[in-house]
Amino acid sequence: MSGITGGKPTPIAAMDRKIELYSVTQSANAYNEKVETVTSIGQVWAKVEENKGVERPEAARETSIQSKIFTIRWRAGITTSHRIQYQSAWYDITSVQEEGRQWQLAISADLRV
Repeated sequence: MSGITGGKPTPIAAMDRKIELYSVTQSANAYNEKVETVTSIGQVWAKVEENKGVERPEAARETSIQSKIFTIRWRAGITTSHRIQYQSAWYDITSVQEEGRQWQLAISADLRV
């Protein structure tokens, strides 16, 4: 279970995995095609937990989604428009929850396939 238990933040020692946060911006090129620019905004230490896997219907077939919860020290400006890279895999952030008063963030993210 991630987050604060008994009003205490996750111990720093539990944040033992390095992840990288990225901002994503979209623009149009000369042919009016969407161009995505991904920029690193920093590496942080995180506690990484498996979130229960889910299956979602996509394009008339069931797709298995690998979901994780990344708990990091509080950082301003992290939203669902950002991405996480962890162990060479890309994760789309689906929710960001502040835990405590700017103690930490619990970030839910799905593996990008």
